[in-house]
Amino acid sequence: MSLSLGGHMFPKGSTIIVGLSGGADSVCLMDLLYKAGYVVVAAHVNFHLRGSESDRDEAFVRELCCERYPEAKLVVRSVDTIGYAREQRLSVEMAARDLRYAWFGDLLHSCEAVAIAVAHHAGDQVETLLLNLARGTGGRGLCGMRTLDRRTGIWRPLLSVTHDEILQYLSEQQLPHVEDSSNEDPSITRNLIRHKLIPLFQEINPSFTSGAIRTMSHLREEQEYLDRQVAQAKVALWDKDCGCLDLSGDPFVLYRIMSDMDLTATQVNDILSPTTEGGALFETASGDRYELFRKRLYRVILPIVSVEQVRAEMIWSQILRITFLQPLEEGDHIRTARPSDTFVLPGMSRGHKSVFQFLKECGIPSSYRPISPVLVDRADQVRLVLCRHRGDQPFRITPVDGAGYFAHLLVRGAGK
Repeated sequence: MSLSLGGHMFPKGSTIIVGLSGGADSVCLMDLLYKAGYVVVAAHVNFHLRGSESDRDEAFVRELCCERYPEAKLVVRSVDTIGYAREQRLSVEMAARDLRYAWFGDLLHSCEAVAIAVAHHAGDQVETLLLNLARGTGGRGLCGMRTLDRRTGIWRPLLSVTHDEILQYLSEQQLPHVEDSSNEDPSITRNLIRHKLIPLFQEINPSFTSGAIRTMSHLREEQEYLDRQVAQAKVALWDKDCGCLDLSGDPFVLYRIMSDMDLTATQVNDILSPTTEGGALFETASGDRYELFRKRLYRVILPIVSVEQVRAEMIWSQILRITFLQPLEEGDHIRTARPSDTFVLPGMSRGHKSVFQFLKECGIPSSYRPISPVLVDRADQVRLVLCRHRGDQPFRITPVDGAGYFAHLLVRGAGK
């Protein structure tokens, strides 16, 4: 029989990283890609989780590549999976996955490859559907895995091929493979689904696998349509000047937008909750930080600022161009605002106003107030809060090109 590679096809001669474990699926994928004319880099990870069997797999892969694929490059990595899992407080299965894909990502760049090919097939796709359904998921989780993930470079060209078709191909091509004994371990959830749950569905419908694949295809089309609608809505809700999301939109649309920002479902629920106080901070797994302020969610990008000597025109730490419209007194300088700072607001007959309170009233989120510039005299008393506000001012503020969100926050709605 002949098997076809599904999804995006790359130009012949392109470099492809292939995850080669030595199992039937990965050997089939390796053979197809090698014969298709790609420059193949076979990548094998020895996780040291199955004792001598792990070493057997590594030896098998080395011999297979030497005998069958002499023009392919083989790279092998040995990792302490259990130690990494303990250090990162992960399950062994999740630790192995993280180690594998992190290394694949490094190879993608170092080998100048166009994709990382992995051997997930139709059975894996159905297992993913049932696993996500059991855990509780939204529409995206029911779509299964993408054939090509352009963000990570992961390519799954066998998603439309069944495991039986793979075994038949190996038999016809007289290709050997090894068996992973952990695939029979019932304590692993995927094995339970594969050996117990899917056979029950096949009793109801012998064509369950192909039917489930069709269902996921239809769901994926619907999700792609929703993604386009959400992208259009984001244009209207995302304020590029301030780097913030207007939370007055439809909750479903906001949920989808914030999910794409890598915020978790719990974080999104907290952000949309009317009981969550302004100033609350949220951090994603990738390290992005957001602040909730006045029904808007600001992405927090804080530049490094410092004390600056005052000139008639100056750049404040590469974010703001400040032009003073009247002579300045000797000893004046600019520093960042402090919680204890007060100043006399023009028009006030007496008393002082808190600088931080004033910045809050001007719409500056709390994360940005400690780096807002203030003009102080030689006695370190605040003379001016350099923030666009009502009334005539003895200075002008404009953002430096490419300065980022902080400069835009200070001048939003103001003319240059």
